[in-house]
Amino acid sequence: MADSMFAQPNEFLVYPPSTVDVILRSSNGVSFYVHRARLIKASPVFQDMFDMPQPVDSVPGQLPVVDLPDTDDIVDALLRWIYPRAPKPIIDSWERMETYFVCACKYSIKPAIDALATILKAQFMERSPARVYGFSQWLRRVHGVHASNAVCAAKRYILQTDYDLREASPIDLEFLSSSEFAELIGTQRLYQKAIGEILSCDPFWACPKCRGTVWRIVQPYAMEQVRQGQHHSPIYRGGFSAVCAAIADCENCAASITTNFTLARMDKDLLGLWEDGSYGDMLQLWMPLLS
Repeated sequence: MADSMFAQPNEFLVYPPSTVDVILRSSNGVSFYVHRARLIKASPVFQDMFDMPQPVDSVPGQLPVVDLPDTDDIVDALLRWIYPRAPKPIIDSWERMETYFVCACKYSIKPAIDALATILKAQFMERSPARVYGFSQWLRRVHGVHASNAVCAAKRYILQTDYDLREASPIDLEFLSSSEFAELIGTQRLYQKAIGEILSCDPFWACPKCRGTVWRIVQPYAMEQVRQGQHHSPIYRGGFSAVCAAIADCENCAASITTNFTLARMDKDLLGLWEDGSYGDMLQLWMPLLS
């Protein structure tokens, strides 16, 4: 594109054109007239650039020019995050998000990194949880950027649903290391085992009429409710015990105080598992898993 919104400062920048004091020039020759103080505040990398001695052939009275290795669309997007009141870039594809994120990390532009971490979680987590998890971990390994919310959300989604990592596409797994893939598979199995233990029938609360056979019949239904991803009081809620009784053909179970108490206990344990990811010695807390 011939001109960028920053090639000539516009009204939304608030500052008059006379206040610009440096030119950023993209790899394809587009000049961006910007403010040194804004760049320094947003990025320590730009600060280091400006601390370098000026070329001996620089012309007095002319604005210094900093040549960047990035195309104008990338420079434009990064500046939109650096200038708070500028309209923000539209992220309409994974490729665009990834390109912007990598460049934001290269220049350590915190406003861009924070915004892109939010976009990563909000727009791509449910579509590609393994890709979001792998990319977030790659950012940590390569750039030292911790997109903790995106990592946690993606891991929760993978563990709490019936998402099958072994059926994921190569693109979704491209950023995952072999150890991270194995860890996710192992944790997924432990998570399902923990749910199975929580939803196991305690013989001491067996209904005196059906002698506990109800839970052996109803447990698959309860497991299906869990797999559907309803993680807000998914078991012990209005009508669930009645459904159990109908499936098992036992009216006594629906009215049993012991049955309802046990469902409430299961519910509490499930919600605890979903909240922090821990279950006895089997599973650790969510946050240590992010380290």
